[in-house]
Amino acid sequence: MKKVLIENTIKNIIILILLFILYKPALNLFKNIGSEHYGNLLITTSLLIMAVLFADYAFTYAHTRMKNSFDRYFSHGITFIIMLCTGLMLESVVVLVNLETSINVWIITFVSVAFYISLIMFDYWDILRSKIE
Repeated sequence: MKKVLIENTIKNIIILILLFILYKPALNLFKNIGSEHYGNLLITTSLLIMAVLFADYAFTYAHTRMKNSFDRYFSHGITFIIMLCTGLMLESVVVLVNLETSINVWIITFVSVAFYISLIMFDYWDILRSKIE
C-alpha cells in the first residue's frame, strides 16, 4: 500500500508542477485571443471539464490489479491524464473569467483550487478503498 501511495504522490506532484508551468502560457494564449471569443471559450471549457469529470468518476483503482506493475502504472497514467486535463480546464476558466471581467475574481480561483484539492483527495481515497493484496 505504501508503495502505491508514494507513486500516487509523485504523480500528483508532477501534475501540480505542470499546471504551475503551464499557467503563464495559458494566460498568454488567452490574452492573444480576442475578448469576443471568451464567452464561447468558457462554455467549451466548462463542457470539457464535465466530460473529463465523467471519466474521473467512472474510473476506479478497485478494478486494478495493484500487484501487477503494468496495470498499476497504466491506472496511474489514466488518472494522470484525467487530473491534468481537469487542472488545465480549471486554469482556463480562472484565466478567462479574470480576463473577461478585467479584475481578479478571487472566488473563481478559490473554488477552482478547492475543487482540484477535492479531486486529489478523491484520487487517494479511491486507492485506499481498493483492495491491495
